[in-house]
Amino acid sequence: MAMVTGTSRGIGRGTAFALAGSGYDVAVTARTVIEGTGPDGLPGSLETTAAGIEASGADALPIPLDLLDRDALTRAIDTVLDQWGRLDALVNNAVYVGPENDKAFVDIAAIELERRLHADLTAQLLLAAPRGACTGRRGSSPTSSAAEASAATTSSPVWWRPNGFEPHPPWPTWPSRGRCRPW
Repeated sequence: MAMVTGTSRGIGRGTAFALAGSGYDVAVTARTVIEGTGPDGLPGSLETTAAGIEASGADALPIPLDLLDRDALTRAIDTVLDQWGRLDALVNNAVYVGPENDKAFVDIAAIELERRLHADLTAQLLLAAPRGACTGRRGSSPTSSAAEASAATTSSPVWWRPNGFEPHPPWPTWPSRGRCRPW
Protein backbone atom coordinates (compact mmCIF):
# COMPACT_ATOMS: atom_id res chain seq x y z
CA MET A 1 0.00 0.00 0.00
CA ALA A 2 1.47 3.30 -1.10
CA MET A 3 0.40 6.93 -0.94
CA VAL A 4 1.57 9.61 -3.36
CA THR A 5 0.73 13.30 -2.98
CA GLY A 6 0.30 15.65 -5.92
CA THR A 7 -0.84 13.01 -8.41
CA SER A 8 -3.07 14.99 -10.76
CA ARG A 9 -0.19 15.51 -13.18
CA GLY A 10 3.58 15.37 -13.67
CA ILE A 11 6.01 13.48 -11.47
CA GLY A 12 3.37 12.56 -8.88
CA ARG A 13 1.12 10.99 -11.48
CA GLY A 14 4.06 9.14 -13.05
CA THR A 15 5.20 7.90 -9.64
CA ALA A 16 1.70 6.66 -8.78
CA PHE A 17 1.53 4.74 -12.08
CA ALA A 18 5.02 3.29 -11.55
CA LEU A 19 4.12 2.11 -8.04
CA ALA A 20 0.88 0.56 -9.34
CA GLY A 21 2.89 -1.17 -12.07
CA SER A 22 5.22 -2.53 -9.39
CA GLY A 23 2.36 -4.18 -7.52
CA TYR A 24 1.32 -1.48 -5.06
CA ASP A 25 -2.24 -0.36 -4.43
CA VAL A 26 -1.97 3.42 -4.44
CA ALA A 27 -3.72 6.17 -2.48
CA VAL A 28 -3.51 9.27 -4.65
CA THR A 29 -3.98 12.86 -3.52
CA ALA A 30 -4.39 16.16 -5.35
CA ARG A 31 -6.20 19.48 -5.16
CA THR A 32 -7.62 19.11 -8.67
CA VAL A 33 -10.33 16.48 -8.30
CA ILE A 34 -12.23 16.77 -11.60
CA GLU A 35 -10.64 16.94 -15.06
CA GLY A 36 -10.74 20.46 -16.52
CA THR A 37 -10.88 22.28 -13.18
CA GLY A 38 -7.12 22.66 -12.66
CA PRO A 39 -5.39 26.03 -12.26
CA ASP A 40 -5.08 27.90 -15.56
CA GLY A 41 -6.83 25.00 -17.31
CA LEU A 42 -3.99 22.56 -16.69
CA PRO A 43 -4.90 19.01 -17.72
CA GLY A 44 -4.96 16.23 -15.13
CA SER A 45 -7.04 15.37 -12.11
CA LEU A 46 -7.36 13.04 -9.16
CA GLU A 47 -10.19 11.13 -10.83
CA THR A 48 -8.21 10.65 -14.06
CA THR A 49 -5.15 9.37 -12.19
CA ALA A 50 -7.25 6.99 -10.06
CA ALA A 51 -8.97 5.65 -13.19
CA GLY A 52 -5.59 5.04 -14.84
CA ILE A 53 -4.30 3.13 -11.81
CA GLU A 54 -7.43 0.98 -11.69
CA ALA A 55 -7.17 0.32 -15.43
CA SER A 56 -3.70 -1.12 -14.76
CA GLY A 57 -5.21 -3.65 -12.33
CA ALA A 58 -4.18 -2.00 -9.06
CA ASP A 59 -6.54 -0.51 -6.49
CA ALA A 60 -6.64 3.28 -6.24
CA LEU A 61 -7.85 5.33 -3.30
CA PRO A 62 -8.43 8.95 -4.42
CA ILE A 63 -8.20 11.50 -1.60
CA PRO A 64 -8.70 15.23 -2.24
CA LEU A 65 -5.90 17.06 -0.44
CA ASP A 66 -4.65 20.63 -0.17
CA LEU A 67 -1.33 20.92 1.66
CA LEU A 68 -2.51 24.16 3.26
CA ASP A 69 -5.42 22.38 4.99
CA ARG A 70 -3.81 21.05 8.18
CA ASP A 71 -6.83 18.93 9.21
CA ALA A 72 -6.99 17.34 5.76
CA LEU A 73 -3.43 16.05 6.17
CA THR A 74 -4.37 13.90 9.15
CA ARG A 75 -7.65 12.86 7.51
CA ALA A 76 -5.73 11.69 4.44
CA ILE A 77 -3.52 9.36 6.47
CA ASP A 78 -6.52 8.20 8.52
CA THR A 79 -8.42 7.43 5.30
CA VAL A 80 -5.62 5.19 4.05
CA LEU A 81 -5.30 3.40 7.39
CA ASP A 82 -9.08 3.00 7.74
CA GLN A 83 -9.39 1.67 4.19
CA TRP A 84 -6.29 -0.52 3.93
CA GLY A 85 -5.04 -0.95 7.51
CA ARG A 86 -1.46 0.01 6.71
CA LEU A 87 0.78 2.22 4.63
CA ASP A 88 3.99 0.74 3.24
CA ALA A 89 5.32 3.66 1.18
CA LEU A 90 4.74 7.41 1.23
CA VAL A 91 5.89 9.71 -1.57
CA ASN A 92 5.60 13.37 -0.54
CA ASN A 93 5.61 14.80 -4.05
CA ALA A 94 3.14 17.71 -3.78
CA VAL A 95 4.48 21.22 -3.28
CA TYR A 96 2.82 24.60 -2.89
CA VAL A 97 2.41 26.61 -6.07
CA GLY A 98 1.05 30.06 -5.43
CA PRO A 99 0.60 33.43 -7.11
CA GLU A 100 4.18 34.54 -6.39
CA ASN A 101 5.79 31.27 -7.42
CA ASP A 102 8.04 32.81 -10.06
CA LYS A 103 9.24 35.78 -7.99
CA ALA A 104 12.69 36.07 -6.46
CA PHE A 105 12.77 34.97 -2.83
CA VAL A 106 13.36 38.51 -1.51
CA ASP A 107 10.31 39.79 -3.43
CA ILE A 108 7.80 37.28 -2.04
CA ALA A 109 5.18 38.56 0.40
CA ALA A 110 5.40 37.24 3.96
CA ILE A 111 2.05 35.42 3.71
CA GLU A 112 3.28 33.53 0.64
CA LEU A 113 6.46 32.53 2.49
CA GLU A 114 4.34 31.23 5.37
CA ARG A 115 2.19 29.22 2.95
CA ARG A 116 5.26 27.74 1.28
CA LEU A 117 6.86 26.81 4.59
CA HIS A 118 3.68 25.19 5.81
CA ALA A 119 2.98 23.28 2.59
CA ASP A 120 6.54 22.35 1.65
CA LEU A 121 7.93 21.60 5.12
CA THR A 122 5.34 21.35 7.88
CA ALA A 123 2.72 19.50 5.80
CA GLN A 124 5.34 17.00 4.58
CA LEU A 125 6.37 16.27 8.16
CA LEU A 126 2.75 15.97 9.33
CA LEU A 127 2.05 13.44 6.58
CA ALA A 128 5.19 11.44 7.33
CA ALA A 129 4.98 11.47 11.13
CA PRO A 130 1.69 9.57 11.48
CA ARG A 131 2.93 7.17 8.81
CA GLY A 132 5.98 6.24 10.88
CA ALA A 133 3.98 6.00 14.08
CA CYS A 134 1.12 4.01 12.54
CA THR A 135 2.91 1.49 10.35
CA GLY A 136 1.69 -1.95 11.32
CA ARG A 137 -1.41 -2.68 13.39
CA ARG A 138 -3.68 0.30 13.83
CA GLY A 139 -4.70 1.00 17.39
CA SER A 140 -2.28 -1.53 18.83
CA SER A 141 -1.43 -1.31 22.49
CA PRO A 142 1.82 0.24 23.67
CA THR A 143 4.81 -2.00 23.17
CA SER A 144 6.49 -3.53 26.18
CA SER A 145 10.10 -3.70 25.03
CA ALA A 146 12.54 -1.72 22.93
CA ALA A 147 12.71 -4.60 20.44
CA GLU A 148 8.91 -4.65 20.07
CA ALA A 149 8.85 -0.86 19.71
CA SER A 150 11.45 -1.00 16.96
CA ALA A 151 9.66 -3.82 15.15
CA ALA A 152 6.26 -2.12 15.43
CA THR A 153 7.45 1.21 14.06
CA THR A 154 9.92 0.24 11.36
CA SER A 155 9.15 2.07 8.14
CA SER A 156 9.38 0.47 4.73
CA PRO A 157 10.63 3.03 2.24
CA VAL A 158 11.24 2.13 -1.37
CA TRP A 159 13.95 3.19 -3.77
CA TRP A 160 13.38 3.68 -7.46
CA ARG A 161 15.78 1.74 -9.64
CA PRO A 162 15.85 1.58 -13.47
CA ASN A 163 14.08 -1.80 -13.29
CA GLY A 164 11.34 -0.50 -10.95
CA PHE A 165 10.79 0.02 -7.25
CA GLU A 166 12.45 -2.15 -4.65
CA PRO A 167 12.27 -2.14 -0.86
CA HIS A 168 14.94 -0.26 1.02
CA PRO A 169 16.34 -1.95 4.11
CA PRO A 170 14.09 -0.69 6.93
CA TRP A 171 15.34 1.72 9.54
CA PRO A 172 13.74 2.29 12.94
CA THR A 173 11.56 5.29 13.67
CA TRP A 174 10.26 6.55 17.01
CA PRO A 175 8.08 4.32 19.20
CA SER A 176 4.39 5.12 18.86
CA ARG A 177 3.58 4.58 22.56
CA GLY A 178 0.19 3.30 21.46
CA ARG A 179 -0.83 6.55 19.78
CA CYS A 180 -1.33 7.07 16.08
CA ARG A 181 -0.50 10.79 16.01
CA PRO A 182 2.72 11.89 17.73
CA TRP A 183 1.47 15.52 17.92
